[in-house]
Amino acid sequence: MNKEFQKYLKPTIIRVIIIFLLFTICSFSIVYFNHNPKLAWEIFCAGIISAAIGGAWNIYDINSWSLRKRSLVHFTVMVIFVLPTVLVSGWFPIRSFSDVLLVFAVFAAFGLAFWTIGYFAFRNKSK
Repeated sequence: MNKEFQKYLKPTIIRVIIIFLLFTICSFSIVYFNHNPKLAWEIFCAGIISAAIGGAWNIYDINSWSLRKRSLVHFTVMVIFVLPTVLVSGWFPIRSFSDVLLVFAVFAAFGLAFWTIGYFAFRNKSK
C-alpha cells in the first residue's frame, strides 16, 4: 500500500465513523422524540453523504497520484456512495429512468462545480 495513502487511512476511518454515528444518533433521536421518520430518514441520508465526503476528503492530498487519478477516484467514491443515497433519499421524485438521469445530471453538475471551485481554490497548495 502506498505510504502516502496509508498515513490518511486511520484518521479517515475514524472521521467517517464519527460523522456517521453523529447523524445516526440524530436520526434515532428524531424518531424517538419527534416521531418524524421522514425527517429522520433524510438526516440519515445526509449522514451517509457527509461520511462519504469526509472519507473521500484526503484523496486530493495524495500528491503521488495525478490530478486525473485523484479526480476519478473521488468521483467513483461519490458515485458509489452519494448518488445511490440521493436516489433513495426521497429528495427527488423517481418515477422513471429519465428521472434517474436527471438526478445524475444534477449530481454531475454539482460535482463539476465543486471540483472547479476546489481546483481554483487549492491549485497553488502543492507548489
